Amino acid sequence: MPWLWRCHLDISHPDAETWKYVRRWIDRYNAVILSCNDFAQEMKPPKRVMMPAIDPFTVKNRQLSDREINARLARYEIPPDLPLVVQVSRFNPWKDPKGVVEAFSWPANGCVQRQDESHL
Repeated sequence: MPWLWRCHLDISHPDAETWKYVRRWIDRYNAVILSCNDFAQEMKPPKRVMMPAIDPFTVKNRQLSDREINARLARYEIPPDLPLVVQVSRFNPWKDPKGVVEAFSWPANGCVQRQDESHL
């Protein structure tokens, strides 16, 4: 049975000591799947690139009913007629949470007339 290592992180410039430690296990895999060619690093197994994808059929990606949407808006006291600009993601450095927070504070195309109308 082949063993695959799926890596979605940028390992193009790893910490040398950490890479030396981890590579001894990586080199035992039959193949490595990376998210991007630029993330590649020298290693024994053949490398393939497979872009990340979202499964639209998983429970977390299902479409919400109007009732569910309204319940969530009510829970967080968000007016249902408020125009929304949102980012849904994990909070980690690669998703640039600081940049997202800064972007939400900017007036955009007249959607936010006053600073106090933006909500995080």
